[in-house]
Amino acid sequence: MALQIRVVLVGPEHEGNIGSIARVMKNFNLKALWLVKPKVALGLEASVYAVNAQEILSSAKIVASLKEALFDVDWVVGTTAKVGWSTRNILRTPIDAKLLSKQIFKKQGRVALVFGRESKGLSNWELNLCDLVVTIPTSPAYRTLNVAAAATIVFYELFAATLESESPRKMEAEGSALHRVEDYFEEICKSLELAPHKQEITVRALRNVLQRSYVSRREASLLIGAMRRTSQRLKAQG
Repeated sequence: MALQIRVVLVGPEHEGNIGSIARVMKNFNLKALWLVKPKVALGLEASVYAVNAQEILSSAKIVASLKEALFDVDWVVGTTAKVGWSTRNILRTPIDAKLLSKQIFKKQGRVALVFGRESKGLSNWELNLCDLVVTIPTSPAYRTLNVAAAATIVFYELFAATLESESPRKMEAEGSALHRVEDYFEEICKSLELAPHKQEITVRALRNVLQRSYVSRREASLLIGAMRRTSQRLKAQG
């Protein structure tokens, strides 16, 4: 069974947040929205904040308990801003959203992303229903994010992970090609009769730049060709 992600909001208290979450769900290709005992009805405000994600609002399922929202879910991810400072507080020992994105696509079946109330988040009892707890690191001066903002960050990290297989990184130059760039550059430095220590640190500087950068195969090929011809010409002139 292919991975299916369900967004579950527990006790949402503001229409605007529900609508905003529906909107970012559509931004990041999520469709299933479940509301557990919402404190507000879905009206005009939710619709305004949802903008073009009306179908997500209209198909949202409203249930009376978190257990009901999770009845056919295979893996449950809870979210919290309250991190446990004691190693004994197992419930509030979370991972961050980026690590979640690396873990979630190893799963199959239905996964629920559970977000708590705007005022007090998820209770310990609710967190205990979760297989994993996620938090978003923030400033100690003000740790709590708006639930829609938190959802946006989590959704983005998950969406970005799905794009990795389609990433231009597939076209990235291999290490051997970058080494060839360095080798020809080193030959150029020698032809310019740079002092040995200058040659060494100059070649090292190029290596640092190449390793910090994204260099495509095509770019590496062009650099190799240009540096090879430069090196040959300098040698001929010498």
